[in-house]
Order: sequence, then C-alpha cells, then structure tokens
Amino acid sequence: MLRLEDFMEIQKLHHEGWSVTEIARHLSIDRKTVRKYLREAPRAYERKPKSWKIDPWRPWLRERWEQGVHNASRLFMEMRK
Repeated sequence: MLRLEDFMEIQKLHHEGWSVTEIARHLSIDRKTVRKYLREAPRAYERKPKSWKIDPWRPWLRERWEQGVHNASRLFMEMRK
C-alpha cells in the first residue's frame, strides 16, 4: 500500500501529462500499481478500536470521578475490593 504522499504524487504527475509508464519509472513502482491508484480515490485510514483491561470499570470510574475522587491510588484500591 502506498503512502498518501505517493498517491498524491501519482495524481499530480498524471495531471501534468505524464504517462503511466513514465510515472512508474519515476517512482520505481509497477505500472499496474500506478493505474490502480489513478482509478481509485485515497481511502481514509481506519483504526480498529482498541480494548483496554480497564473497559469493564469505566462506568464505575466515571461515577467515582464525578463524585470528586481524583486520586488514582484510592480508585485502584477501591476497585480491588
């Protein structure tokens, strides 16, 4: 997968009138790759949500935080009970 900068470079060179072969040689990539990226739009990077060990405790922690308990050590000790 190409970086966004490479995708943009392919688009720029193509709009300047460069052929697919010239672009491929200039960027040292295959002609088929150049054609592929000329046909499609860039996709946004999608990151999968990461799960954390603390996720089951989030509602309780939020509640305690809103009650004014801002000491992490104290919250941790209360969680362990």
